[in-house]
Amino acid sequence: SAAETKLLHLFTLGIKVHTLKILIRTSYEIKVLDDQVYLALEADVLKISGMTAKWIGYTKNKTNPR
Repeated sequence: SAAETKLLHLFTLGIKVHTLKILIRTSYEIKVLDDQVYLALEADVLKISGMTAKWIGYTKNKTNPR
């Protein structure tokens, strides 16, 4: 169904965002990114991660109402 496809895409997005978080933190730890750039990227990725989690929750509740 369309909702299942949407959930699949959202789960994939969640995995990619998590991978991005790891890459950003690793880049900062090995001194590729300075403090200012790291903080800006991390703030943006945290927002994206939060939105993705909310979209997943909304889509799950919409497809499986209690």
